[in-house]
Amino acid sequence: IEADLKAIQQKLPGMLEFSMGPNVSQEGVSKDFTHGFVMTFASLADLQAYLPHPDHVAVKPKIINNLAGGLDGAMIMDWEEPA
Repeated sequence: IEADLKAIQQKLPGMLEFSMGPNVSQEGVSKDFTHGFVMTFASLADLQAYLPHPDHVAVKPKIINNLAGGLDGAMIMDWEEPA
């Protein structure tokens, strides 16, 4: 999955950063989430270009199949930084 997402980053110049890793928080408020992904896009338009991208569409089932509870095991948030 990580290699798939990094490959997408190489194809989409608006995807500025991508990182993923296991949850190492010791605060006890992670609601059983074990891993996280963070992607930074240059603009909302770049995020919107990523969502229907064929490579994203292809990797999405791999991610969902690895989540405890399938899609119910995901939390997805998007936000824009203030200008």
